[in-house]
Amino acid sequence: MKLLFSQSAAARLVFFFVILNTLVSGLRYSRSNGPSLSMKALNQQNQASGPILVVGGTGQLGRFVVDELSSRGLGPTRCLVRNPTSESAMALAQIPGVEIVKGDLTEPEDIKAAVTGCKACICCSGPKRLSRVSDLWRDPAGDRGHPYEVNFRGVANLAAALKAAGATKIVRVTGLSVGMSPYSLVPALLNLVISRTVRWQLAGERAIRASGLDYTVIRPGALSRDASEAPEGYGLTLADDGGLPPPPPASEIRVGRRDVARLCADCLAHPNARRATLGALWSRAEGAPKTWGPLLEEVREDRTDLVDKPFLAGVRLLLLAVLGATVSGLALTSLIVSKIILAMKK
Repeated sequence: MKLLFSQSAAARLVFFFVILNTLVSGLRYSRSNGPSLSMKALNQQNQASGPILVVGGTGQLGRFVVDELSSRGLGPTRCLVRNPTSESAMALAQIPGVEIVKGDLTEPEDIKAAVTGCKACICCSGPKRLSRVSDLWRDPAGDRGHPYEVNFRGVANLAAALKAAGATKIVRVTGLSVGMSPYSLVPALLNLVISRTVRWQLAGERAIRASGLDYTVIRPGALSRDASEAPEGYGLTLADDGGLPPPPPASEIRVGRRDVARLCADCLAHPNARRATLGALWSRAEGAPKTWGPLLEEVREDRTDLVDKPFLAGVRLLLLAVLGATVSGLALTSLIVSKIILAMKK
């Protein structure tokens, strides 16, 4: 009897440790590969509380965002589009759970109507308006295609409308150049060519912070045209507090659109993404994760104030450099030509 009792007790003890090991392994998996328990609960809450508004859903990134929300079953998705009969808008309408709403980000009344009942928003819109000579003296207000109207005023109105409607979250996609020095080549060139777009992206980010709405700002690097997600041999990397991820060769200057779309969806509910500004790139580091979950576990909310930057001074410096190089080139060319002429006369 004692032997049977001891065997039974041993069996119970082994069974207890098996159950305990299973629970611990599951917890480790949820932390490293899948969403945490709190994130799952928040996803269910978002699904039950109202639609997610997507602004810029017809763009190259926006299509991945809408598809990601639908595939995860995060609830109904409402897409604000300027032309519901466009090919891209009609393609979105075919995705399960997607509602198409006509409107323009630069029209406050359209925004108020679009946010009604929404509890969260992902805004990945961005104009590609090229600079014009008239921009030197013309007020950008009223030009619907200008980054001033879209990246700044439109985003500011969107954040204010979401706050007034009782929404709980906005995820805004801008660009890694917003976090760079205004005298760096990349932001200076973008501001020069695309109507000071980086300057107005920064202004929009500041307006989001000032609104008091919970936010995540995602600043991706160059969006890859070759691959929508990290290719073989690459992983992902994040920098919080508006910082820049490790520069090459530790990382790429690119990131995939599907990768960014997944990050947008993750940040809707992840507790660490509250009031956070994240720089996102592909990583070349050995062992870099292929999903954002492990990286988001290390993220903290913004600690640094977001201040305006002298982007215009950076543009002027770039123009002076170009002018100086042009003058030097002309002078050198003139010198060479004069020597050739003198040689021919001899």
